Amino acid sequence: MKHAVFATLVSFLSSQVLGQNFAASCNSIALGAFIDNGIDNYWVQANCYDCNGDTTPFLSELDLGDCLLNSNGQLVRFANGGFWGSCGYCQLSGTVLTCICRNDAGGSDFTSIDLNGVTNSSENLYIKMY
Repeated sequence: MKHAVFATLVSFLSSQVLGQNFAASCNSIALGAFIDNGIDNYWVQANCYDCNGDTTPFLSELDLGDCLLNSNGQLVRFANGGFWGSCGYCQLSGTVLTCICRNDAGGSDFTSIDLNGVTNSSENLYIKMY
């Protein structure tokens, strides 16, 4: 039986410029997805080290709908943006997320965003410790 302790250490990504690079303290970065009511839902997960110098990484996950918005076919940082309602076929290459998103004209656009600009450190992910 897994006991989960949830710590929400999420910065709600205001208009601030985020300067740190979460990929520098994380490895095994991967994109996860599931379909709920016909809609693709995406999250990124990684094994990350905290800023206290611990040598054992923890599994960290971030629901990308909590921080991305589809703005006329382009992915942008936005708290609780829920981009997955109008985007799909997402892939992750390194830290760059690429999706196909509907635009205001009814068409679809390829769009990419570097997740290092979305989260400022591994500690801003939803952390699940098992």
